[in-house]
Amino acid sequence: MDEDYVAQISFEGLHDGEQVIIFDLRPKPDATVVWGKLELMVIKKYYLPVYEKYYDEDIKLM
Repeated sequence: MDEDYVAQISFEGLHDGEQVIIFDLRPKPDATVVWGKLELMVIKKYYLPVYEKYYDEDIKLM
């Protein structure tokens, strides 16, 4: 995933009683990928995934 996407933390804090981190992943310019953006939420303590959202090239949630 790190070969094709650049990750940034878009949120870090309390969500539904859990400390979470939300990562915003955007494709690198030369990456041959389908998605225009990925959003991944993990529980901070365990890095346990909560959800992953996929967006098309127009950044529309699929």
